[in-house]
Amino acid sequence: MAKGLSLFIVCVLLHFWGQFQSTMAQTIDLSGAWKVKQETKQTTQQEMFLTAGFEETVILPGCLHAQGIGNDVTPETKWYLGGLSTLWHNHPMYEQFRQPGNVRIFDFLQPAKHYVGAAWYKRTFNIPHPVEHKEFFLYLERVHWESTLYINGRKAGVNRGLGTAHEYNITSFIEEGENEIAIRIDNSAIVDVGRIPHSVSEQTMAAWNGIIGEMKIDVKEKIWIDEVQVFPDVDRGVAVVKLTVGSRLNEQESVKIKLGAELYNTKHTYKEKSTSKNVAVTPHGLTTFTIEYPFSGEMQCWDEFSPALYRLDISLESSRAGDQYSTSFAFRKPELNGRRFMLNGKTISIRGNLNCGEFPVDGLPSMDVAWWKKIFYLHKSWGHNMVRFHSWCPPKAAFIAADEVGIYLQPEASEWGVILSPEQEQFIVEETDRMIRQYGNHASWLFFAMGNELRADTAIMIRFIEKAKQDSRRFVSGKINGRPVLDSFDFAVSHSVNKKRVRHHMGWPPKPETNLLFHMQPNTAYDYNDAIREFPKPFLSHEIGQYCVFPDYEHEIPKYTGSLYPGVLDIQKTLMAERGMTKLAPQFTEATGKWQVELLKAEYEAVLRTKDIAGFHSLSLQDFPGQGHAPVGVFDAFWDVKKHVTRSEFTRFCNETVLLARIPSLILQQKDTFQATVELYNFAEKPILQKQVVYQITDESGKVIHQGKFNKMNYPTRENNMHIGTVSLNLSKLHSPTKYTFTLQMEGTDIRNRWSFWVFPDDIESYSGDVRIVRELNDEVIKDLNQGAKVLWLTDRSKLKGNLPTCFASIYWTAFGLNEGETMCNSILCNPEHPVFGQFPTEMHTNWQWWDVLKYSVPMILDEHGAENAFPKEYQPLLQAIDSWKVNRKLALLAECKVGRGKLMISSVDFETDMDKRTATRQLYKSLLNYMNSGEFNPEFSLNKETILSIYGVTVEDEKKESVPNAVLPTEG
Repeated sequence: MAKGLSLFIVCVLLHFWGQFQSTMAQTIDLSGAWKVKQETKQTTQQEMFLTAGFEETVILPGCLHAQGIGNDVTPETKWYLGGLSTLWHNHPMYEQFRQPGNVRIFDFLQPAKHYVGAAWYKRTFNIPHPVEHKEFFLYLERVHWESTLYINGRKAGVNRGLGTAHEYNITSFIEEGENEIAIRIDNSAIVDVGRIPHSVSEQTMAAWNGIIGEMKIDVKEKIWIDEVQVFPDVDRGVAVVKLTVGSRLNEQESVKIKLGAELYNTKHTYKEKSTSKNVAVTPHGLTTFTIEYPFSGEMQCWDEFSPALYRLDISLESSRAGDQYSTSFAFRKPELNGRRFMLNGKTISIRGNLNCGEFPVDGLPSMDVAWWKKIFYLHKSWGHNMVRFHSWCPPKAAFIAADEVGIYLQPEASEWGVILSPEQEQFIVEETDRMIRQYGNHASWLFFAMGNELRADTAIMIRFIEKAKQDSRRFVSGKINGRPVLDSFDFAVSHSVNKKRVRHHMGWPPKPETNLLFHMQPNTAYDYNDAIREFPKPFLSHEIGQYCVFPDYEHEIPKYTGSLYPGVLDIQKTLMAERGMTKLAPQFTEATGKWQVELLKAEYEAVLRTKDIAGFHSLSLQDFPGQGHAPVGVFDAFWDVKKHVTRSEFTRFCNETVLLARIPSLILQQKDTFQATVELYNFAEKPILQKQVVYQITDESGKVIHQGKFNKMNYPTRENNMHIGTVSLNLSKLHSPTKYTFTLQMEGTDIRNRWSFWVFPDDIESYSGDVRIVRELNDEVIKDLNQGAKVLWLTDRSKLKGNLPTCFASIYWTAFGLNEGETMCNSILCNPEHPVFGQFPTEMHTNWQWWDVLKYSVPMILDEHGAENAFPKEYQPLLQAIDSWKVNRKLALLAECKVGRGKLMISSVDFETDMDKRTATRQLYKSLLNYMNSGEFNPEFSLNKETILSIYGVTVEDEKKESVPNAVLPTEG
């Protein structure tokens, strides 16, 4: 009986041992509840932490702030980057947002709780059997940032992978039965990778502390596959597999390695014939083998149009151990061809978009392949074929998704700093090695750079490029828009070449004088050929399209359902209400949005017209909620498209095929001839065969006034600047002043584009009539107004309160301070049906015909925070300038009011300087005076002199001291 019982017990034990072996082969899952404790100055010793009580619980994968753990946000919060904006800290406007319980910052999204520093995480796991015949590998995906690992009270190692998983061999620390794991995670500035890189700072992702990806212990036998790198040789049809095998055996072991591959992610799948190789594995270490795996004639290549992928399955077999490993890869061949990139023998043109880690719910990068696929499909449907990860590296899920969608990626080594020290170099080298180990086989990883902007020591950069280029599977560059630029770079990215611009804006900070649009009459004929000719390799235009849209706070605020909150939108909403402009907010969003699309179109098309440019990086399709909040997207930060634009409209000027027109001037007179040279940019998968391009010119009612067609042609792919034909139209008999639209369409396709141009009369005469035109609002003028006069006051723009810059273009990147940057006017807002614009063609927003008006205009501040005397809250100017969403002043360029029995028009548009060169301004001036001389000039609001003079920031007494007699100004005609 005892013998039978013993046999039964042995059988049971063998059964459970077999189950345990099977379970260990699959992994030990470490996700779930962990105990957590924040490190303090009083409890920093290892021993104290390993034995101290852990009272709080956190769920991992996860992070502290998203689970309500950390410190309250106050004005004194020590952020990763340091302090907040000086303006926010000091200006009375934001006093209410610095109060306890109502702290609202505008620099970036605001976490409910905040913690930068070290935190300890602890739990136990169970090993139910002796472990001497196994190897245990801990895998922690997306740790922020440095992890220090303790197993059973013993230190097992440190890892600083920032864009990569933390991997540990913990075999020598594991015991049979219950084991304790403790991880110290420090998200402070471990290595100086810059003040605000998107890898670690609060700018888009929160500076979170935790682990948000896969957490597991892989259990292997004493021989295991440690790393696999696949180098596809397209020309020979061979996959060169570099395989590293680890062994803890005491003697050399003979093993058989078998390779098998299957094509997937394409319509026609197949399995390749397997191959195998017998090798000898060195004891107690790592052995690397190279195996050439020949593929059949069915081999397919991967690119943006055909993302054909292979799954490589590897098995390792020996008498004492075995292992299996799978990875995906693709056949593709990156090459340089002068100033162009080539892939698989074909030229590619890069239409890239920046991803700066915008995750507005909790600030955590998505670890979901399906989410990333959705985002990449959006990129492609909106005409982009590449994503640059500005100063960060995305998670594994992004690479998997991009492989399958067919989009090119440019991860970076997580830095945006001045790289000079050995410690910085060491981190970048180690991080690059980790990136290649973990992501190197992904087909989508086609571009690689050290990081963003600023500079690096030249010797460090030389070593970085040399090492990165040892892996030939991708194009390599250094600092994007930074220094130095080396001959060894595969490509470069910047806003200029030898001080010749390759985008509208050049230099920093943004100012009117650094923007091409302020100095060039509106046209679509310019390009950047002169600059590109000076660089012999592929060159990408850096961060084009940074034009802001007034945020739609009513629709955006409810989307913030997580642990981050848009304090800037609360500030915007509150200040808009204080100025009496809440009802105008939707119009502000619409006007700035429609103007944004016009500016984006101009920027993108200028690059596409440039013959040998390799492409561009845009900034960006989506809003950027950091660095002072930059609402530059046609999508918000949640990837919801905004109301002012549609995909079909956007892809007219950003797509694989774009019709282009070089129009020398968009502002014309009847004596002129409209001219357009029509071209095609075509980087589609296939040539376009025997298609005809038709054109039309229509007036504002949609009536066709001119049309025609070009000959049917074949258009090859992988080229731009393909000449289609020219259009010419004498304008002498056209009605003016009017906006016209020139439209191109390729018949039988959805390829089309359109441009607006404006025709004004040859002779534009302005008559003052009953209007008195003055430069000063003195007592004499007030007396005349009280007696019923009509007065046009041309203000002295140098005296206007606020010292604001001029008004053309748009707020660039973000709003800086109270009067900094390129402009504080994001667009105009007006009512096109108002009689003041009766003889001036306009929409409700800025467009190109406003160029010579707005570049000579400075906004008047009618109302602002703390104003002692301001225009009424209900007052809306005839021509309004839309201020920044952080300041929200009531701004005007034309404002009317009653004074006594008289009527006053106040203008901060310059109607005097260089009027002979400013066709549109002359027309607006004429329309303004005609309105003032008509019976329709009947202002709604009566204002006193004190209120009116508030635009100068002076009182009536101040004005009396400086008053000089007025002279009646001459008028044209």
